[in-house]
Amino acid sequence: MVYGKQLIPPKRSVTKYRRVQMESAVKFILSDANVNRISWGTKTFKVNGTEIRLPKLIRKKTPTMMLRDYKETVDHSDQIASVSFRKIVKTITTKDQKIKQAVDYVSGVLMYDNFARLKAVIATSVEADSLTGILNGLEAYIKTTFEGHIGTCAVTEKEFSLSFSSTGAKQCDVCCFPNHVLQYIKQRVDPEHGPLLDDAMEKLLLFFGHRVRVLNQRVRINEIMENLQLDDALIVMDFKMKYEEI
Repeated sequence: MVYGKQLIPPKRSVTKYRRVQMESAVKFILSDANVNRISWGTKTFKVNGTEIRLPKLIRKKTPTMMLRDYKETVDHSDQIASVSFRKIVKTITTKDQKIKQAVDYVSGVLMYDNFARLKAVIATSVEADSLTGILNGLEAYIKTTFEGHIGTCAVTEKEFSLSFSSTGAKQCDVCCFPNHVLQYIKQRVDPEHGPLLDDAMEKLLLFFGHRVRVLNQRVRINEIMENLQLDDALIVMDFKMKYEEI
């Protein structure tokens, strides 16, 4: 001040949190229901001046949707503040849907391209607005809800895997919901689009089967990891290969 210079206060921050709460929030954010892991790419950020590099994780849900689920499923006394939760989500995950679609070619062909064609068909209907809302609801259900249904009915059990004709496999109202929706739409668009809607349903069934296999594989991988001994190792040869003994 004597020499006409300003005093620059040091940067400081004070944060209070319980380690258990923070770890619980991070585990929730990184659950399979919230993020999609890809085979390349990293995201770098700093913690207390130290550079941290993590594998790139693509968000399946918006931060708002994640926060809603977090508030509904985690006990209030174990929760962190909403602002802190959002900051963690945006720090350790990324919103890059193009990468997600490019990596998962199954989702690209059977889901994204499929629904794009359905929306183009609906646009030709006089009931386009209401049908679009119905289709958006179906798409949201398949992306966020169906996976939680896997294994809860005979149709999605391992031995049946969506084969409705299999012995003992009874048709499930939840699994048949997409077919009911497409049949409803089929009755309200030009009949010439009938074959396309039938093809769309076949693709959705293939996608459902794919998700059933993915979930079963995930369970098996977790079992392998839990039973690894000190002198054991799990070797991943390729993200698209099946896990087989060497």
